[in-house]
Amino acid sequence: MWVAWLAAAAVSLPLAVRRRWPLPALAVAVTAAAVATATGVAGIGVLFMTWTPIASMLYSAAAATGRVMSAVTLSGCSRPGSGSP
Repeated sequence: MWVAWLAAAAVSLPLAVRRRWPLPALAVAVTAAAVATATGVAGIGVLFMTWTPIASMLYSAAAATGRVMSAVTLSGCSRPGSGSP
């Protein structure tokens, strides 16, 4: 049970610093959400809630950087879940 709380903190705590450091906060949150999903800590019923904070961090990262970096960040975030090689 405590592992789920740790995973939730790892995914949502970077929200506090997303305005100052948008790309590192996004990287930490995506990594934590991916690890929580891959290890089964985030059960099937809470997968949506695990990935919800990523949307606001993705928006902050896109707003803080240029078009090219925004496209690179978006492709990096969508690549692991795309299922294509």
